[in-house]
Amino acid sequence: MEENELMEIKEEPLVPEEEFLWLAKKNKLVMTGNPACSGCGSVLALKIALQVLDNHLLVLSSGEVSGMIRYPASYITSPVVHAYNAAAAASAISADYPVMVYAGDGSTAEHIASVLRAAKNNENMLYICYNNSGYSSLGFSAEKRFARTIPAAYAATTAVSHMEDYVKKLKKASQMSGFRFIEVLTPCPQLWKFDPSNTIEISRIAIETAYWLLYEIVDEKLEITSRPQKIESIERFIQLQKRFFSSNVIENLKETINKNIKLLQKR
Repeated sequence: MEENELMEIKEEPLVPEEEFLWLAKKNKLVMTGNPACSGCGSVLALKIALQVLDNHLLVLSSGEVSGMIRYPASYITSPVVHAYNAAAAASAISADYPVMVYAGDGSTAEHIASVLRAAKNNENMLYICYNNSGYSSLGFSAEKRFARTIPAAYAATTAVSHMEDYVKKLKKASQMSGFRFIEVLTPCPQLWKFDPSNTIEISRIAIETAYWLLYEIVDEKLEITSRPQKIESIERFIQLQKRFFSSNVIENLKETINKNIKLLQKR
């Protein structure tokens, strides 16, 4: 390419998405630092939620995030309640305070009876389940997804790689009352065994391969909120991490993806 041709190349201006601009204008400090692992998707998802939601009492379940956020080094500017059973604790105080629960998929599975009870009673809380596949660390052989099984006034899935989608759903849920449930995909470098710099990329590929679907459920109607333009090969998703250690696990993964693709085709 000639020098004069290089001079004619013009870069397209970078236009931030609306939700990025909205968050920037809030200029809200929610976490001054934390001892989390580099690339921790769960802490990233919590930081975004705290930036979006104002005046919520945060109820943390026991687990990896809760263990990092304890007095006197809580690192969080919001009031925090720590509870072994976050759903039960939130139920006890939700009548008096706007409550946001932040619990992992393992804790959610362990206390699913309390979660379902709060949902059926339509108690006024926003329950955010950060899914980093920690459920399997409790001894279960398969990963668990919750959003389609919780009878909530509003239920949705999202991912840390799709921040605009996540912020929109947080804002929408915060404007509603009753029991609301958001499940966010939060890749974990330690559990998934990948380089910490790849957290967002792995989350993105999870959506592009149909491993993880983005949808919301309102009035029992499921709507896909983001569709892959082209379904990417699952091989890239597998290669970036080392947790898929057997052919049986990989076959189960592909079976899950095929079911998700069929759901995409129906909607």
